[in-house]
Amino acid sequence: MEINNKIESGLSHQVPGAKEGGGGDSGDKNSKSWHDFLKWFLGTFCIGVATIISTYIVKRYELREQTRAHESSYLKAYLDDYMTLVKQDTAYRQQYEMAKFLSFVVTDDDLKKGWTDLSLYCESKMLRLQHTKDSLQMLRDSLLGIKEEKVKEYYGLRNKQADSKEVPKLREKIDALTYQIDKNSKKAELISAKIDVPVAVTEVKPAAQAEILVNEETHYCTRNRYVEFNGSLRIFVNGFNKDSQSVNVSLLDVENEKFDEFEPERVLHLKEQITVSSPDGKYRYIITVQSLEFKNLGRDNVYFRVKTFKK
Repeated sequence: MEINNKIESGLSHQVPGAKEGGGGDSGDKNSKSWHDFLKWFLGTFCIGVATIISTYIVKRYELREQTRAHESSYLKAYLDDYMTLVKQDTAYRQQYEMAKFLSFVVTDDDLKKGWTDLSLYCESKMLRLQHTKDSLQMLRDSLLGIKEEKVKEYYGLRNKQADSKEVPKLREKIDALTYQIDKNSKKAELISAKIDVPVAVTEVKPAAQAEILVNEETHYCTRNRYVEFNGSLRIFVNGFNKDSQSVNVSLLDVENEKFDEFEPERVLHLKEQITVSSPDGKYRYIITVQSLEFKNLGRDNVYFRVKTFKK
């Protein structure tokens, strides 16, 4: 009996042990299954995220290329106009306005930055040119003031002592000042052409039936002499400037043997054509410098061609 009880007791102790061993194997299997599921889920999730990101990048790139192609098609006309301005090396304000406009119009970031940078470059260029222009104008105004004083001194001395040696010296000083003023004015005009937008001005011309051509003459003249046209206009030659190929003249209106100096200082360049009217508005003159002859000892000649119209 005791032996049977010990056997049963041993068996009873072995059964729970056997059950416990079987439960441990089941837990390991569940843990491994969960681990495999987690690896599969994370792998699938990462692949999905990577696919979404790559798809987004590709789509964004395709959209950008389509946008660039579309913008390039309708911007071609603007680009052609801009290249025309660049080749001319003028009109920086037009270049600035166009670059500024395109920097607002385009949607591509790279193109927008490029046009913005270009507009800033043109703007800085205009500011530098404007500073140079202002300096030239200040110098020109200063020279004009000096010239006015010299002209007053010159005419006062010429009327009192025409044979004074100081008269030709003053004339030379006035010619030199006129040349410098003209030179600075031309530089300022060239700068203005680059930084200012040209404004179309409609020239108002007299009606053809309102006037008739009454005279057309060509005469030559020398320094400190005058030449008369149509008995109504005298051109007095003050001096010549070989460097600028120009002549300084005074225009006088002739009426009843009286001479009214209505243009005391006028610089005319070779082949230049000007139009002036008599003070009473009765005549209109088209004056052209046909040719200039520079000779030794100051014996320079100028040939004027004048068309006279009567209203």
